[in-house]
Amino acid sequence: LDEIEQWLDRLPRLERLLLIGVYGLFGMPQKSLAEIAKANGVSREKARVHHRKALLKMRRWANEGVLSSPLETLFAKHCKNARTSPRQ
Repeated sequence: LDEIEQWLDRLPRLERLLLIGVYGLFGMPQKSLAEIAKANGVSREKARVHHRKALLKMRRWANEGVLSSPLETLFAKHCKNARTSPRQ
């Protein structure tokens, strides 16, 4: 498995879906937090909080050396439009 897939699999379902959707990972269309929240039956605020938690976990893993590449490098390999902030 690709490294980012392995680490995304360690995240709770909502956090994983948020990262995949917001950043358009693996060829998926990019979506706003509001769109992902609605599709998963949660508030936009809850989606925002969980998106932030997921990014913090991934960043911590990168800083601890658990991820072999910087987070931005991993996302850049899989994002249609590599960026560090979500669409609003």
